[in-house]
Amino acid sequence: METKKNEVIERYVKRIREEIYNLSPAEDFIESLKQDLYEFQESNPELTEEDLESEFGSPEEIAKDFLEGRNEVQPKEIAKSKRRRNIIIAVLIVALLGLGAVLADTLSHRQVMATDVIVIHD
Repeated sequence: METKKNEVIERYVKRIREEIYNLSPAEDFIESLKQDLYEFQESNPELTEEDLESEFGSPEEIAKDFLEGRNEVQPKEIAKSKRRRNIIIAVLIVALLGLGAVLADTLSHRQVMATDVIVIHD
């Protein structure tokens, strides 16, 4: 039964992590929250996710409160900037590959200029 209750808490915490987008600075917050959840579990033996949501709020609300309190760039903005960065990197890689292909083509078609030296002996 204890394992089932732990699974309820772990699922709830996982949902909160997903809402926070697994930002690493959130670990202290998550650990503190887990401690509160386990304390709440002690006084509520038949714990469900609904009980957790009614006591602590929905994962979305918890994540929103956490992120607003941090005054940092929002996760969606971080995801956008990462996406933009990845697109720029992909474009640069394609450009470098294209440049490499052009250089290889140029080098393969380069004509060797040969000169004949004619020596006339008297």
